[in-house]
Amino acid sequence: MKIVYIPSFFSIHDYKFISKLMSSGHHIHIIDYFNEELSQEKPEIDIYHKTVALKDLTVHKYKRVKKFDNNNPVLNASRILLKTKFLKKVLKSIKADILHSGWVQSNSLYAALSGFHPLLIMPWGSDILINPHKSKIMYYLSRYILRKADMVYSDSQTINNEVKKIGGIPNEKTVVFPQLGVDIKVFSPSSVEEKHKLKKQYNLENKTILLMTRLLEPNYGIEYFLKSLPIIINKHPAAHAVLISGGSLMNKLKQLTSDLNLSQHVSFKGFIDYNEMPQYFKMSDIYVSSSLTDGSSLSLLEAMSSGLPVVVSDVPSITEWVTDGLNGNIFKRKEERQYHP
Repeated sequence: MKIVYIPSFFSIHDYKFISKLMSSGHHIHIIDYFNEELSQEKPEIDIYHKTVALKDLTVHKYKRVKKFDNNNPVLNASRILLKTKFLKKVLKSIKADILHSGWVQSNSLYAALSGFHPLLIMPWGSDILINPHKSKIMYYLSRYILRKADMVYSDSQTINNEVKKIGGIPNEKTVVFPQLGVDIKVFSPSSVEEKHKLKKQYNLENKTILLMTRLLEPNYGIEYFLKSLPIIINKHPAAHAVLISGGSLMNKLKQLTSDLNLSQHVSFKGFIDYNEMPQYFKMSDIYVSSSLTDGSSLSLLEAMSSGLPVVVSDVPSITEWVTDGLNGNIFKRKEERQYHP
């Protein structure tokens, strides 16, 4: 069977998902809309090259005619039509059996406009929980796209409920299943000796490590976590926050850390090689997530698999996994106003 998959981004999540598809025994094709857009300075460039180099994966690279101005509606519409035309050409030339898309307002838009069936859509989180509620146009665009799908599968019941609400689609066209899973042999609890050794290796000896691995973007409420640290450090002077990720708020959050006199208590590690991630989980003492919205968080599941106590915000998708006082602690997140029709 020939499955055409359109990656949402070239993140470690896409790499893992495509690798899993490759093991299915089917012939996997991917539509590469990003090959000319990724900056060599961005961390995803390594994941991109790693993905397109997968053995037996067929990559169809879209070549832009010109650089479009995202603020120009006419040129933006032209870009959408050109990408849809490219997708239709690939689907026809290889005689595809299934079209599989992800992010609702981008690659799933091209998939919906292609008119191809069967179409399987896999929302990622913010494309359902945030984007449709930004405006009336985004809401009804999302509805149009979801209704073109033959099946929509989500990684949490929360997202699934919103998919059915926005799309007005029946239960039999939706399914809930955690998409990526966790390798419990890799993400496993550490011994006291191993934890101590790793802390020493990373120059964090005698520290109580609070680990956060969320993107430094507005959706994840990192500033609220940082603003709470002075209270924590006052009671637990050995507390040290380790933030592993990058994002558009990196400089702003570093400045906030400095303003709060927390520079000695916070380490910004940026993006790291995913293969190094298990070591950070093994040497940490507590996992923290202050996200404002979320699907089933892979990093949360990795933390739980690693045996870490978790302290997380009360995002509905997260509380599907964490029960306050039973397998973690939950705190109230910041509320956001959203559009509802």
